[in-house]
Amino acid sequence: MPVHALNPLPETPLYHYTSLDGLLGISATKSLRSTHIAHLNDSKELTLAVELLAGAVKQRLLTPALTRDDRKCLDQLSEWVGYGSLLQHLLFTCSFTEVGNLLSQWRAYCPPSAGVSLGFHERELLAAADAQGFQLVQCIYDRDAQVLLVNEWLDLVLATKEGNEDPPSTSHPSQSYYSHFRAKEEAFLKVAARMKHPGFSEEREWRLVSKVGRDLRDPKLKFRAGRTRMIPYVEFEPPLTEARTLSLRHVYIGPAQDHNISFSAIAAFLTNSGARVSLGIQACGVPLRNW
Repeated sequence: MPVHALNPLPETPLYHYTSLDGLLGISATKSLRSTHIAHLNDSKELTLAVELLAGAVKQRLLTPALTRDDRKCLDQLSEWVGYGSLLQHLLFTCSFTEVGNLLSQWRAYCPPSAGVSLGFHERELLAAADAQGFQLVQCIYDRDAQVLLVNEWLDLVLATKEGNEDPPSTSHPSQSYYSHFRAKEEAFLKVAARMKHPGFSEEREWRLVSKVGRDLRDPKLKFRAGRTRMIPYVEFEPPLTEARTLSLRHVYIGPAQDHNISFSAIAAFLTNSGARVSLGIQACGVPLRNW
């Protein structure tokens, strides 16, 4: 599989599931919350990629034809990966999906009878991401594709190691390539942020991925209370109209106790707030009774 095939552009609207409180907040603040990746619902976030990297390094070290310098670099990389520093950075994501009306998503991301799925125009979302230093990327669930991307990063590290080894005066000989690894770690984290366990493949997720941060005093860093812990996040400004109201392509209204009343109230809110919904509002039609 060629690497460029793993970096497509979206060709359909991308949906963001949220609660009614979430809709009110998005409209009022003109922002979506981009959550620290360690606090998402997939417990294998980032660690999946780190495990694949450790395995790829181990496999490379079994190659008989390795040069002495490559072996030295790989030995140090194996140690560096084991320290867990890759999991300690500030990296934020905001999730979207190609599937705007999926029962499992209504159940997972919206409270009973109080959810909407906001469809954004894919080109507008790409432009907003570019303007704010985010990347809009498709999540990867296939193991072979994940291994391919990990090995591509590993090739980059080995290919650029020459001239990037620290002298003994600045680092211990057993860590002479550590600064080289740190210089390449953001590229790895951007790849790692796309990797999801195949059990989540039904979600067909796309993600906004932030730049990697390290400053805990960054004024853009915010916190909200989760069920059991504090959750760090940064704000992302979604596509807006010229009047700075939400620019949406389509909206699904989730399962509700009284579909007619729910539909009319949400439609009234979107009209009142000045939101533009170019392809209209639609009831999900899912006969889920959750009240």
